[in-house]
Amino acid sequence: MDLAYFVYFLSLSAGIFLLIRNKRHAPPYFWLGIYLLGVGLLQIAARFSASSFGSNMLLYLISIPITYVVIFMIFHRLITKPKIKKQLWIFFSVLFTVMVVQAIFLDLNKNTAISDLLITYNIAIVGFCLLYYFQMLQIPEQISPSRQGTFWVVSGFFFYFLLSFVFWMVMSWFPRVIPGLRNLNVILVIVFYSVLWIGIVVHLNEKRVNGTG
Repeated sequence: MDLAYFVYFLSLSAGIFLLIRNKRHAPPYFWLGIYLLGVGLLQIAARFSASSFGSNMLLYLISIPITYVVIFMIFHRLITKPKIKKQLWIFFSVLFTVMVVQAIFLDLNKNTAISDLLITYNIAIVGFCLLYYFQMLQIPEQISPSRQGTFWVVSGFFFYFLLSFVFWMVMSWFPRVIPGLRNLNVILVIVFYSVLWIGIVVHLNEKRVNGTG
């Protein structure tokens, strides 16, 4: 079985599940549903574009800034402390501007063009996660982080985009040196979506414990 199809299933199923049940979920999970459904459809479109037209770089060039905004909305809902939310806005604005400038001057004939854009993208998401963790340190928690769905979701984002940052750095510097390197990214994506599913299940358990599910 092609691992890519398993990736599509994990992303699309989680996205559809969250959007169908959005009234029973906190706002961050609604945006997470949009993200997962959108990324699942994007992956399918990118695979079709690569096989039909020989390239999917233009598709990623358009979708990366959009995806960045959707992820920002997830963290905008998760981060509630005013001072940290202000830092989130500043961080988002600066990195979004950098990405737009990169996209405008991107050379699509360069093999590593999208890799360079993804490096900035990954730095941005890791930054969002660090701000969330910083908020956790300042707000006393009533229950263990491992029993909070949002903690699992953010941890999934943090470790995936941190490792993905390393992956795209290697792809940018040594695009032809390590054979089969792209398969490693597929494995990282599967682990990422699996952790997000854990976060969704933990969130559902939270709601049952609180008597709201």
